[in-house]
Amino acid sequence: MALTWSASTAGTYPIQGYNVYRSPTNNPYQWTQINPALITTGLTFTDAAVSNSATYYYAVTAVDTQNNQSAYSTPATANIPSS
Repeated sequence: MALTWSASTAGTYPIQGYNVYRSPTNNPYQWTQINPALITTGLTFTDAAVSNSATYYYAVTAVDTQNNQSAYSTPATANIPSS
C-alpha cells in the first residue's frame, strides 16, 4: 500500500521528518508506528505488510527539529482488495 501526504506547515520549528501509523480500527488508542526510522526524505511510505480483504487506517505525524511530534493527521482509510 503506497501512502503519500502533504508537507506540514504548522509549528514553530522546521520539520525534520514524519512517522506513519496504522490501525485495524479508527481508534486513536490502537495506532502502531510502522516506519522503522523517521522518514526524512520525501512524503511517501510503502506499507508492505497488508493482508488481502482487510481495511486499514493510517495517520501521519510530523516531527520538528526539537523532536516535538505533532498530533495525528486525520486518518485515511485503505481497503485492500482480495487477490
